[in-house]
Amino acid sequence: EAVRAAQLGQVPQPGQDPFAFQEEQQQKESDIKRGKLPPGLEKFSHEQLMEMYKQIAQGQMPKELQSMQETFKDPSGKPVIDEEGGAVVQPEPGFVIKTRDLKDKSKVFLNFTHHELVESFEEKPIPKEDAAKLGSSEKGLRIPLSLGDVREDSDKKGDPVQVYDFIWNPDTVKNAQKDPAFRQIMVELALNYIKQKFDRDLDIKFTVPKMKYKGATVQFQRIRAKKGPKIQEVQMTEEEKQRLQQKAIDEQMRREALREKEPKWKLYCIMHKRLNQELSREEYLKKLVDEAFDNDCVGDQKDRWAYLKENFEIKQQFDVLEEFDGLNDFEAEGLLMVVNLEFITRGHAIQAHILNNRYLQVQVPSMYHVAIGLPIEVDETKVRCYFDCKIRRCFIHMSKLEEEEEEEEEAAAPTISQPKQLVKADDQNEEENLLDDIIEIDTSKHFGKDVAPQDNDLGGLDEE
Repeated sequence: EAVRAAQLGQVPQPGQDPFAFQEEQQQKESDIKRGKLPPGLEKFSHEQLMEMYKQIAQGQMPKELQSMQETFKDPSGKPVIDEEGGAVVQPEPGFVIKTRDLKDKSKVFLNFTHHELVESFEEKPIPKEDAAKLGSSEKGLRIPLSLGDVREDSDKKGDPVQVYDFIWNPDTVKNAQKDPAFRQIMVELALNYIKQKFDRDLDIKFTVPKMKYKGATVQFQRIRAKKGPKIQEVQMTEEEKQRLQQKAIDEQMRREALREKEPKWKLYCIMHKRLNQELSREEYLKKLVDEAFDNDCVGDQKDRWAYLKENFEIKQQFDVLEEFDGLNDFEAEGLLMVVNLEFITRGHAIQAHILNNRYLQVQVPSMYHVAIGLPIEVDETKVRCYFDCKIRRCFIHMSKLEEEEEEEEEAAAPTISQPKQLVKADDQNEEENLLDDIIEIDTSKHFGKDVAPQDNDLGGLDEE
């Protein structure tokens, strides 16, 4: 009871005048006896106060007290930050830790709540002085938190327990709910804070009950607000805000509409061999665009390029350069594909691939994609690409794959067999080796004749 009285402020604290404290307590007792209520509650009757108490016990905020709560928030509902950089907030529930006091074995609950005004955890390098003491140069983990005062509550059996409320950043609590190792670090940090603030040793062994908050209502706390960015907000009119919002919406809709969209394209067959060589050069393609700029449109420079951007076409000529129609590929020396990429200003993102000499794929990631089968086999080593940023056209030139000529195989000259070298038997051992290579044949059985076998007298083999 003495400890509880000290925690509730019912006894003089160190450095406090005991006589002044006694007078203050006597004044409070006198006010209670005379029926004087705390500031802000004088106008409520006893029945109204009891009704509000029931609502608060059920986790509801009485309408009569909402005005007091709203003084801590601005019109937009955000906490008001005072001149000292603090704010009174009501955090959101997260999860609960249950442990015990190492001395008296009493139950203790830790509420791990969260609020956006508390900074998130981050890794920071250890200072050189601390690194030298710890013998480590690794980074340290900084986890900001706010710890409130201890309060009394009861467990399921009705026995008294004590509760501590911690406030963390929402990301910190979410990470702890997913990562047990990170949660262990948070619990150890919380126990160290309780040790520093209340000089109380709690057991490192804990459990996680299936509850988000221990208590009827989430308690308010005054916390230090995190530092805001050193950027001054530019004031804009409502028209400017609406214009920017509409522009962002239009841009998003345009990107969604163009996501992996097949662009407009045309495929041309090149029948003339010399023209096929010319169209493989970037200078010649630029010349075609410049000629179209000079001859195919009118107006100033801006109007001409705008017209070509929408209407540029390769000029065709019969039996020289024709658009592929499914039948005119037999005499083609090469192919020219023109792709309209109207929303691309630079060609560095364009990707073109030739597959197995018969398939072409053109892609701009997240915007354009087209894949076609080619009417003729092309030489993938001679493919040339050119993108004109003024008219937003990509030119892809492909030359026909030349057939390999079959080389006539020359008749092989008859080979003259060399006579076998005679082996000279110098001694009896070499003679025996030669005899081992001779195979005996039964002539009567082999030729089907009854011929008396003759003795193979090979003992008299002459030496040469």
